[in-house]
Amino acid sequence: MSVSVRAFFRSRFPQFASLRCIILFAMALSKEQKAEIIKKYQLHDKDTGSVEVQVAILTERIKYLTEHLKQHRKDIHTRYGLQKLVSKRKRLLKYLKREDYQKYQQLIRALGIRGI
Repeated sequence: MSVSVRAFFRSRFPQFASLRCIILFAMALSKEQKAEIIKKYQLHDKDTGSVEVQVAILTERIKYLTEHLKQHRKDIHTRYGLQKLVSKRKRLLKYLKREDYQKYQQLIRALGIRGI
């Protein structure tokens, strides 16, 4: 049974059939963009989860959501999600600053963000 998400929602909620996009499943980053970020900030070949990589990925998602909110000012749910991402990035940066200050300085300079 291969039913698209859009067709499913249109059958369940006909009042929304005229909407161009019912639910936005697209993430801020494509697989290629994410792989590029990981490759740029990884510490070794198989590194995908170090603090530096996580902060870099969060930063790109934050940039995307910030642009989204400039167009859709009343999108409160996205604003809450953005606040969660910013606080998570802040916690990771705080950890990195405490553990290795030099790496912290290099990372915020490379990403072009303010320090905490």
